[in-house]
Amino acid sequence: MDLGHGRIAWLFADTLIDPSGKHDRHGAAFIRNSIAIQNGYDPASASIRFYWGRKGGGPASFFPETQAEWYWPGGGTLVKGRLILFLMRVRAATGGLGFEAFGSAAALIDNPDAAPSEWRSQVCSIPENARGVVVGSGSSLAEGCNLYAFGSAEPAATHDIYVNRWPLSSALQGRFDVPQWWAGESRWTDQSPPQWPARISLSGGQTEFTVHFSARFHCYLEFQTVGFGPAVVAMRSAIHLTGPWSAPRAIFTPPERNRPRKP
Repeated sequence: MDLGHGRIAWLFADTLIDPSGKHDRHGAAFIRNSIAIQNGYDPASASIRFYWGRKGGGPASFFPETQAEWYWPGGGTLVKGRLILFLMRVRAATGGLGFEAFGSAAALIDNPDAAPSEWRSQVCSIPENARGVVVGSGSSLAEGCNLYAFGSAEPAATHDIYVNRWPLSSALQGRFDVPQWWAGESRWTDQSPPQWPARISLSGGQTEFTVHFSARFHCYLEFQTVGFGPAVVAMRSAIHLTGPWSAPRAIFTPPERNRPRKP
């Protein structure tokens, strides 16, 4: 996520912190989220610094968890000098991978130009919804007078993607309590009571993905992986951010995809 002035924010979910500095998983502390700031747009010459919280003399999640749930970072965007970062609310679950994303929150950061250790932030609530959509899990962007967020219905094999929006004036005040849902045909509807049913923007998505407008191609581009484990990077395009979106097209196969797994 570009913070401007050559600074790029990297957002991580589950993170291992090795206090020895030897990059060894054994004995490393396990935290739920962390952040890094890259200085410089060219990876060959850029520097990077990692940030996390502290608790009881040891590493802790940057955005603290409670006993019942924790946060994983979703989409984020810089708006009028402030950073709005969506957070997935996650909890332990039986079966599957042992966890489930069930809701969302938004962190409003007043001074993103500072080091993350000095950020002044507040976490704002987003109401849960009957569709099970984790609002903002994928990507967010500001256009015109609105903030838009893409989120995936969870848990679901199809990963249907919905689009929400808020007036920028409300979002910058930390007011995310009245999300609007795209309802098709250029219509938007309040969550409660809905005037029209919300419409799926695209199917076959992913919990985490990116969407941005390409000035070069004069359209919106969506990037995600296809497959679980040995996956490929795929891209879709659309004239409007709500779709209709093209079918995903594989654009990159990581060379590690075909490596045998180590025991």
